[in-house]
Formats: sequence, structure tokens, C-alpha cells
Amino acid sequence: RPKGSENVTRIAVRPTELPAGKGGNPAKLYSAHISGLAPGSEYEYRLGVSKRQTAWRTFTTPTASAPFKALVFGDSQSTDYGEWARTAQAAWQNHRDAAFFIIIGDLVDMGADTKQWDAWIDGASDLLASVPVAPVMGNHEAYGFDWKMALPEYYLTLFSLPQNGPPGLEDYAYSFDYGDVHFVVLNTLIKELRTWYPDLIGWQKAWLTQDLAQTKKKWKVVLMHHGLWQIAPDA
Repeated sequence: RPKGSENVTRIAVRPTELPAGKGGNPAKLYSAHISGLAPGSEYEYRLGVSKRQTAWRTFTTPTASAPFKALVFGDSQSTDYGEWARTAQAAWQNHRDAAFFIIIGDLVDMGADTKQWDAWIDGASDLLASVPVAPVMGNHEAYGFDWKMALPEYYLTLFSLPQNGPPGLEDYAYSFDYGDVHFVVLNTLIKELRTWYPDLIGWQKAWLTQDLAQTKKKWKVVLMHHGLWQIAPDA
């Protein structure tokens, strides 16, 4: 609802079953998509199950060209996510005007470990409840049991991302606009995902060319975990 308004819109949620990874049980993720919001406006929302409801949370929609601030985090992977929680909470406390946050891959240490994902989500709970997140897939998201490479099923299911990426790679790469900036998220796990996607970069190249040709935003920012070009140590 618009902040302070009595006009409340109820939105049905869509359930998706999360993979039962290491240390976890089958669970469902519920998502809802909202459109038609007015730019530069404050809204409130809360979650409800039966008669139980959370407190109201607020968020502000962007305007087309207004300046904005985004928080950017690097690898949060760990075996103890207390440091991640302290970092995320401190960043949010000191930058309440941030519009969203980005995390450049390796969110968790083992992508198949559901307990690590639970700890990551708990650590960023205030951020996640208040602003959107733009995740980038890192190589550790593709670590399955016994540290062997596997499809990053938990990552792919957990985040509800724009479905505008390359055909067949919609949740691996995507793009979005915020203010006067066009953001592109690429997947650079060339070695890790080679078994399933032998031409990972080639498949994204044609899409990226078309994606950038269509945007009229002043600034273009590309986000990726691994650099595409690497210099040999003895070069």
C-alpha cells in the first residue's frame, strides 16, 4: 500500500520448492511480483500467513534519473557468518539511503549447503527486508557435495531475478535499470560450468551485444565474479 494509506492490495504468492541440499530439509520459497508502482513514491508491505502478520516494512521506488546509492559487497563465504552479519548490518545502519545492494559472487562457501544459505540470509535480514539485492554467481555457488562442481541449483532457485538473460541462461545472467544506470550481470564461471555450458561466454556475447544496443541509459555497469581476461604469473 502507499505509505500511510488504508488502501491495502493483497497479492498472492507463488510457491517454489527449494532443493534439499546438505544439512537441510525440503522447503518452499514464496515470491510475489508487483507492477504499476508510481516512481519516487514510498510504499509499505507486510507478510501474512493465516492470522499472523509481520510489521509493516517500507521501500521507495526510484525516479528515472535521480542520483542513488548502492551498497557493494565482495565474497561473504565463510564457515561462520557472524562477520557477514556484522558487516551487512553496519553497512545498512550507516547507509539507510541505499537503494539496493550488490554482492559480487561467493555468497556462501558451499552452494549445496542449505545451512550456510540460512546463515547468509539471517545475516542480511534487515537489508533483504528493506532493499532489493542484485546477486552475481560465484564459483562457490557451484560447489556441490564433497566440493565437486555441480549445477548451482540452490542459488538458481533462491533468487527471483529478471528473466531477460540469454535463452537457457536466464538466472545465470541478467540486466536491470536503476536511475540512469544500466546494470548487466554476467556469468564468468567458464571452468566450473564447462561440463554443462561448454560455450558459456559465447552464449552470453550475442545477448550482451543486443542488450547494450537497446539501452539508452547514460551509464553502463557490468558485474561479474571472475575477470574474463587473466594474466599469467610469469607474463
